Amino acid sequence: MHAVELVVEPDGERRIMEVTRLPGQNTVGMVAWRITLFTPECPKGRDIVVIANDLTYYMGSFGPQEDWVYCRASQYARELKIPRVYISVNSGARIGVAEEVKSEFNVAWLDSERPERGFKYLYLTPASFSKLGPLGSVKTQLIEDEGESRYRITDIIGKEDGLGVECLRDAGLIAGETAQAYEDIVTISIVTCRAIGIGSYVVRLGHRVIQVESSYIILTGYAALNKVLGRAVYASNNQLGGVQIMHNNGVSHAVAPSDLEAVRTCVRWLSYVPKVMQ
Repeated sequence: MHAVELVVEPDGERRIMEVTRLPGQNTVGMVAWRITLFTPECPKGRDIVVIANDLTYYMGSFGPQEDWVYCRASQYARELKIPRVYISVNSGARIGVAEEVKSEFNVAWLDSERPERGFKYLYLTPASFSKLGPLGSVKTQLIEDEGESRYRITDIIGKEDGLGVECLRDAGLIAGETAQAYEDIVTISIVTCRAIGIGSYVVRLGHRVIQVESSYIILTGYAALNKVLGRAVYASNNQLGGVQIMHNNGVSHAVAPSDLEAVRTCVRWLSYVPKVMQ
């Protein structure tokens, strides 16, 4: 086999380009390649696009940059009319924390001696505001309370992109792209470790799912569901999206005992697929 990595140019158009670089040079939590496989069915080589989450980067969560790598790589596969393989190991859409605000804000309690009663608002001192104001991390309102000037926090934005609702917006982008890819080319997904939230949606929308036995495909965790239900109904995520659930109900079409066997199954499936879609 031969592989070249696919990266998204940091320009306004977010164009995809092929590069050759050492492993681990990616700066986002999504990686993609155009891989040429030399197989008995195609001894001169056949191309596929492989897209994968990087679990070592923000736990494999989907932020705007990750979504655009996924989207452009998938579109590239559709342009070339070649199969697209997605290796899913993720934590769903990213919900971030503005760390620079976290270390500076103060709380105006309803009763400072009884915090359990709740709070009136969050605020910054003038000194803290002088640090965060130029960064554009927060929106505030200047007030006078308890004999001092305070900057009451009305909005927390964060200095980094990809901490809030923009992650959900671009999750919709890759859901639509996956649905279109399924119509145009052959899409295969390998689920290992876990697929959560949008990570499970794109797996389902791509159909043709190979699930590793120790993995699970879920929308949200069992602990959150138990909290909503008010009692311990589920003991683990496997009860929600393990192979005994997803394979038996038809979401997963094959089960593999290991990652290697999952890849072996994928390559076998590709042997029945034309080199280029018509």
